[in-house]
Amino acid sequence: MELADPTRSYAVLIGSSRFTDPALDDLPAVANNLSRLAELLQDPTVWGLPADRCVVVAEPASPAAVLDAVHDAARRTQDTLLVYYAGHGIGDSGGLLLTLPSTDPERPYTSVDFDAVRREVLTARRDANRIVVLDCCYSGGALTGGMGGGMSAPVEMAEQTRIAGSYLLTASAATRRALAPPGETYTAFTGELIRLLDQGLPGGDTLIEVTRVYERLHGELLAKGRPLPQQRLSNTGRTLAIARNRYGAPRAAPPSETLPSPAPARPTVQVPDELKAVLRAKPRVIAEAFVELPDRDLAMRLLQLAGLLRPPQEVAALAERLDLGAWHPIFYQVATRGSWAIVECLEALYALDDAKGLSEALVMAVCTHPPQIAVDAVRALNATGYPAEADRVLSVATSGRRSTEYFLDLLGALWSAELDQEAEALLSKATASSDEEAVRLADALLTIGREETAFELYAGAAKAVVRRPPAELARVLRALDEARERAGGGTGHAATPAPAPATGTGTGTAAGSAADAEPEDRADLLLRAAVEAAATPAATAELAGALWAAGMDDRALHVLGRAAGSLTAEQTVELADQLLDGGRDQAVRYLLDAAAAAAPGPATAVFVDAYRDMGRPVDANRLLAAAAERSPESIGDLLVHLDRHGRERDRARLMEAVYRRPAEVGQALITRFLGTGQEHLVDSSGMDPETKFIEILLALRVAANAAELVTFLARLVGSDPEVGLRRLASLRLLKGRFAVETAVLRTLLVAADVGGPDADVWPLSTRQVRSLVGRNTPLDLRVYGTAALSRLGHGPAIRGILAEPAHGGDSGDLPAEELVDWIAALRRNGLTGCARALIRSVRDEARYRGDNVVARLYASGLRTEAAFALHEFADGLGPQRLATLLNKLGIGMPPVPPAVPPEDVPSLTDLLARSAAPAPDA
Repeated sequence: MELADPTRSYAVLIGSSRFTDPALDDLPAVANNLSRLAELLQDPTVWGLPADRCVVVAEPASPAAVLDAVHDAARRTQDTLLVYYAGHGIGDSGGLLLTLPSTDPERPYTSVDFDAVRREVLTARRDANRIVVLDCCYSGGALTGGMGGGMSAPVEMAEQTRIAGSYLLTASAATRRALAPPGETYTAFTGELIRLLDQGLPGGDTLIEVTRVYERLHGELLAKGRPLPQQRLSNTGRTLAIARNRYGAPRAAPPSETLPSPAPARPTVQVPDELKAVLRAKPRVIAEAFVELPDRDLAMRLLQLAGLLRPPQEVAALAERLDLGAWHPIFYQVATRGSWAIVECLEALYALDDAKGLSEALVMAVCTHPPQIAVDAVRALNATGYPAEADRVLSVATSGRRSTEYFLDLLGALWSAELDQEAEALLSKATASSDEEAVRLADALLTIGREETAFELYAGAAKAVVRRPPAELARVLRALDEARERAGGGTGHAATPAPAPATGTGTGTAAGSAADAEPEDRADLLLRAAVEAAATPAATAELAGALWAAGMDDRALHVLGRAAGSLTAEQTVELADQLLDGGRDQAVRYLLDAAAAAAPGPATAVFVDAYRDMGRPVDANRLLAAAAERSPESIGDLLVHLDRHGRERDRARLMEAVYRRPAEVGQALITRFLGTGQEHLVDSSGMDPETKFIEILLALRVAANAAELVTFLARLVGSDPEVGLRRLASLRLLKGRFAVETAVLRTLLVAADVGGPDADVWPLSTRQVRSLVGRNTPLDLRVYGTAALSRLGHGPAIRGILAEPAHGGDSGDLPAEELVDWIAALRRNGLTGCARALIRSVRDEARYRGDNVVARLYASGLRTEAAFALHEFADGLGPQRLATLLNKLGIGMPPVPPAVPPEDVPSLTDLLARSAAPAPDA
């Protein structure tokens, strides 16, 4: 490696620090960059460029001013051409535009296209070296062109670049911003470059190689948390040197591209007098001296000096004679001597059959040094036929609790050594010792453009990510969304923010699942975890504010939707007040609506009150109407809450909305409250039109028992008799489809003296009466229908129908147990005459099942009916079966029950009271 000849080289330093367009901030540090770099490059202790060969183009007036300067220098260069630019960079369709003082960002042609600069650089003679340094935003975009590998230029341009050699160093990745810290003399990137040229490289060679410039700048900028540089080199670009090392500490030359270099001269070290003779002896003698030395510190010094001074083969032989376990201090010194010493020592260990596994100790010793030593070893091991050992070095180097800085330095060293495959393998296994360290590593990888790996690390350390300040979290989410947009997936939230959970108060835990999610879902899962971590209204408002500030309005609403399911009702109202104070009116509405959908029913009242407190009565009523769309259970809980707090008007509004829903919802609510003393909560007078009343009756007929149906109708008559008359008229139009309900409603109206007892008595045909009280009607409806029709004057017809045989037909005989249940229900409700008519209907079948019917009546406690049945069935049973039955029941022949007078039909209110009572015992 030789210093570029300054008398045959050129440097073109270009910079724009003042801008006429208000969209471009002035960069006063750029002017300082140019003047100081020019001084250093002309300094004989740095490079020594003649003044006429260091061209400074400050504040160029036009693109031609830049391109002319580069063109002239390229044509005259015989050794090395250096082109430097500092200013604003503008990303343009994957490329890069360099701004001028007169640049208008809306007019790309007022800037300098870097492709044009590259073309001029490539006009230099074929054997000239080319170095391009860019200190501007998005400067990594330059890597996508002809000098960046993977180029789209013609084949001959690629060939010219490969033969001539080139090196490109940029201040940031293609999608990242460079940094000009306010108040600092130089920009961040060039400031480190100037410091390196001015102060030198500690521990470096007499010359500073271009790749060492990258390594130094990368480490310094990383330590300061600033944007990290990138580099790209081609062929001979690796050995370019443009500066003397002012620090001046020499070190061994690096290995060659293919084989280890010959051993360099032994370094000059201080050797204690008592060890000089031993160190010149054979390995066997050194090993014996190590064991016999009484001073352990001196003994360890002996091993260190042997590792540093003796040929690597002898070091291996010495280590094989000792028994120091898995780690040898002697190997630590071998690793400092360069990759050639590592390879030679390894070969010697294998020649000794590596009986003690000392090759592993050597690998471990290599990995205790800075990353560059490990990378040099990897290159040399691969070049000399030890790929497995090279892989082992990288594996050990990345294991354990390594720092983020070490990992990044190792990664950068691999890229600088053109070990791209190894670097990619390292990235695919990127891990960290803790979640916090993983986030730091992800930040750094994101800065240098390794987005996918960064996203995987963020997802795996979600708990640490969401503990960061909201602005930093917003930056990560923005990067995730941008990556999705580039992939053509969109953000997934622009049109419809993610809704809050439909039920419950929690959102689940996302932190454990983010790492397994698809890339497009990672932002959603991180955001969910962030909402859980926020936990308070103030923290949630801060997170949403950071997202709004970052231009992610959809994500901010997503946060509110998630928070609506995790905060309490009171906390949600507090958050809404904070949003209102911040002028986020639409966000307030989204939050309260989402919270009402997620919270238990009674909490809706809190949000209704919040709207009214904000002076928004329309929104309050809209929220009540929306509550009617929830489950019947939730609606019922809200009705109870409103009733308990005397909010009758809100309850009425809610029920009006409920009765606009499918009938099953109203039926479920009616069924819940009937018989509880809270029937007024589901007042049916609000049903409109009449068809909704019909639908509710149908639903009740299917789902409820007759007592509930009658209670529902009784509540209708009691709350508004006029509405009851209207409902009766609508039922009569259906011509018998609701015969039982019509009869019951008519009876209730008559009992309530609505329209007079003789008003509009509904006539029934015998067939209709039979269908109401026959065996094909549900038992409870038979009873209520019988009572209602008897009260309307159809009692004789009913008893006549019941006196007919209750058997035969398509349905077969009426089972004894069903017959007894029917009798018991009639008797329990005071319809004794009807009950006896039913008993009499099976008198002709006494010889077949009379004793079974009597026994069941007696066992059911219906002893008067049992006695009546005994006398009715006596002839059919005959004396012998009658005596057997009486003996089985343990009774004598009872007296004939008294005749039953015309029935005083009970009111339906009495029927309801009796429905749960046991049958009377005669």
